[in-house]
Amino acid sequence: MDLSVLYRRLELASFSQREQIADEVVLEASPESLGPLVIGLDHPHPRVRLGVIEILRRASYRASLRRLLNHARNFEGDDRVYAMRAIAHLAQPEDTFLAESVIGWLSSGDPFVEAQATRIATILNLTLTRVPDPIVPPREPRTAAGAESLDKVVVKLFSATRGVERIALVEEIERRGPQALAAVAKLTFQKGNADVVAYMCRAVIRHASVLPAGDTLIPLLERTRDRLGDALVAHLAIDDALLALGGLSLSPALLARLTSMSPLQVEAIAKRLAESPASDVALHVPAMLDALAHRPELWSSLGPPLAHAAAHVRDSTRAELRKLTELAIDELRKGRQLPPVTVVCACWVLARVAERGEALPLHLRRALDRLAVAEAARALCALCARLATEEAAVVVIAMLRDPVPDARAAARDALQTWQSPWFTLEGTDEPVLVPRYVDEKDEPLVRRADRLVVATSGEEYILDARGRPVRAGETESGGCL
Repeated sequence: MDLSVLYRRLELASFSQREQIADEVVLEASPESLGPLVIGLDHPHPRVRLGVIEILRRASYRASLRRLLNHARNFEGDDRVYAMRAIAHLAQPEDTFLAESVIGWLSSGDPFVEAQATRIATILNLTLTRVPDPIVPPREPRTAAGAESLDKVVVKLFSATRGVERIALVEEIERRGPQALAAVAKLTFQKGNADVVAYMCRAVIRHASVLPAGDTLIPLLERTRDRLGDALVAHLAIDDALLALGGLSLSPALLARLTSMSPLQVEAIAKRLAESPASDVALHVPAMLDALAHRPELWSSLGPPLAHAAAHVRDSTRAELRKLTELAIDELRKGRQLPPVTVVCACWVLARVAERGEALPLHLRRALDRLAVAEAARALCALCARLATEEAAVVVIAMLRDPVPDARAAARDALQTWQSPWFTLEGTDEPVLVPRYVDEKDEPLVRRADRLVVATSGEEYILDARGRPVRAGETESGGCL
């Protein structure tokens, strides 16, 4: 990696160009080559520093976590917010060395710093406490005659330069009621600068449930993002406001930014999707698949809505969903551990998109067995019922003896509704498989040792990859059951 060339590109890049450059670097660079990039945090040009932070964040380069912490401590403004945003993306619960700084940031008085600090504190499982507001004597309420008009309050908001003044003016607008807040929000999103927009977004979030025609703000927020360009504090606040307004169906651009969002924002979107009708969520599956292609670790967040909508996606999307699911299962085949939610969701996806007769993935079954939780058992039973093979039936029958009661119940439910074109199940306590394979002329096939043969002629058949009987003589290398 030629750092001098990279620095020159970042120095001249806009916000969107910087994101594109970061994606290019992450795609081409190995984790080992990112180490020297950390020195770019000391570059004199702010755009270079912000670009380096974005690359480290998108690359999930945890080795830079302490340097990013020092950067957030030593800089203010965008440098601090960008660095904290990257820390929120990289942090894990065991990173306790972050706690002292995070606690200080929580009471910084800067709403944008506090928002990022809250995200990090949640990851670290810190108890969030606020310093109680000082007790002040109550003021005499203004009379109608003495109250300033809303227009004058808005003019003051647009001309204010200090954060404390802006916060007070936004609170004054909030006290005027939802109608006034909605009207000022529309004007602010059209003409306000990044800081004013960010403050107004926070007010919209607080009152999202009562704003009149709040959905009309959603397209306006997207245009505001384009208008403001390189303004991180506004972009973060806009994303949060879109979520609060429930703009998933009206703002596909929100889902297109999944790879650049914080883990908490992704979790919030995933939760909203999982609670929506599956047919509606299916329209957003392509955007989620794009995010997974760039960041496979998002499986643990996006897996539930993907499993929820898998049965309703288009055929072209189904093929891409299957491909990414197989890539996740390949990680198990390589001996790598996956988060339990990823394993279970991958199984649910297969249970809804796999073809009847496919083989049951061995490593996925083993991973589900190790979880020993009810949802894993239900997912495995659903997948086996979908495949409808003898192998799958044997697995479900064995689950009738599982030590987990919920697993036994899931197995019983699956066997009661089992349907297969190749065999039936007889008995209840310990079902027995009764094959009913037939050839292309509907002649029954019977077992002789490890072969299937036509009862009258003795012609041998084998099962193909989908569990269907085919003539042994027509296969390239023969086969067996």
